[in-house]
Amino acid sequence: MQEAERDIFHYSLIFLFVSFRDKSTLIMERETMEEAVRRHREVSILGIENHFNKLQKLLEAERNWKKIVDASHKAGFTEELADNKEDTDP
Repeated sequence: MQEAERDIFHYSLIFLFVSFRDKSTLIMERETMEEAVRRHREVSILGIENHFNKLQKLLEAERNWKKIVDASHKAGFTEELADNKEDTDP
């Protein structure tokens, strides 16, 4: 592929997959189209990894909570665990 064709190809990828408001947010100064695509791809991957890690922590917390509830039931506690709501009765 010629350089101009490569630029058009990479530019079309950016337009398809990157939200933007103006051209300056798509391509940094002195950055080639290929570098811009690579940069946007890496940012997207990092965002996905961060989201996945947060979901993993949430799943782990849910499992830990279930263990606590199950242990309290085994120990014979019959009271419900507090739900951190303030009483509104005067």
